Amino acid sequence: MKAKNTEYLITDKGIYIQTGIISKRVEMKPFTDLSHVSLNLGVFDRICHTGDVVSECHGHAGMNIANIEEYKKVFQLVRELQENIYSDTMYPNDLRPAENHGYNTKYVRNQ
Repeated sequence: MKAKNTEYLITDKGIYIQTGIISKRVEMKPFTDLSHVSLNLGVFDRICHTGDVVSECHGHAGMNIANIEEYKKVFQLVRELQENIYSDTMYPNDLRPAENHGYNTKYVRNQ
């Protein structure tokens, strides 16, 4: 997916963001590092029908997926994955099998 000069990818492991026109920078944050996920909608975002998905990380800088049209859909996906993976990590009742029947998780790890 693209937002101007930014490309982002969301996997079951984390968020990847590539920025830049001439020189490219790729950053990855695993879901286990994310502590909060939120939406930012500024004045220009409302005019342009875009939004920012902001993630905060434990003890270090988070990352933003800025100025995207599908901000609600991306926010829901990131929030759901972060919550499920956090639950799976904190409450590994089944010693982390492919399906964890632990604390309210819906996360299913790929084999």
